Amino acid sequence: RGSESGFMWFISPYPEASGATVRAFEWQGGKIPRVVFSTYPEIAPLLEASSIPHEFFVLGLSRKQLAVFACKDGACTEIEPPADLPFKLGEIENIEHACADRHRIARREQHLWARVAAGFRRKFGDAKVVLIGVEAERRSFRAAAGTDLHIIGEVAGSPDGLPISQVEKKALAAVAVGHASAAESLFENDREADRIAPLIDVREICDAAIEGRVHRLYVRVATQFLGRLDPAVTSVTGDEDLISAAVASALRTGGDVIPVPAKSMNLGTPLAAVLRY
Repeated sequence: RGSESGFMWFISPYPEASGATVRAFEWQGGKIPRVVFSTYPEIAPLLEASSIPHEFFVLGLSRKQLAVFACKDGACTEIEPPADLPFKLGEIENIEHACADRHRIARREQHLWARVAAGFRRKFGDAKVVLIGVEAERRSFRAAAGTDLHIIGEVAGSPDGLPISQVEKKALAAVAVGHASAAESLFENDREADRIAPLIDVREICDAAIEGRVHRLYVRVATQFLGRLDPAVTSVTGDEDLISAAVASALRTGGDVIPVPAKSMNLGTPLAAVLRY
């Protein structure tokens, strides 16, 4: 499929553990030239990249015009703004020339941005959005939009004349940063609220996930922890990645799995969990 995509096959004699005897996954983001024999899919190395939103819109905020891009799987395409959006925003400048009342200008600008946010919501629903614009316009837009839009990242700088290749590159980087920041915030909130279970041993957390007791699983990215599963759930005699086993089990039993940047979790405790019971 080329250097940026491929397939992963997982074949298991333990469908009760993996959810199926044979499973195939299409993977975007590079080949993984490895063969692994294990009870559970070794999906922990893919968790960080696969959890980042791969479908979103980009709003280029400018007083000259509004640019809208639809992005999916790393590629962005410019699309026409919804017909009812005030995508020509030059009237702000007209007001500035005719009026010295800065408060009136600010109110008018916020009104226009509110119309943009509301029109976008009507057209695209609760779609994820990345903003590109100078700080003043992004700040004004956020204030006007309120909770109408699901903003997942921001790019500093004017979108005017920005090549689409740069839109793609900057938007993807902003999404990755925003996603990691949101994961860190959620982890810190759960930790400060004492919702994290007092389990520090990877095997304990893995067992809890296999038993379906994990509500939310935090995983230190780019980390592997080798060990042996309980013989009651597998006949594999060698070491397996227990982090992947915990991730697969949590997902199979309806738990949330949150990849956390390595700097926010200790190497010795690469898993943390909020338990159901």
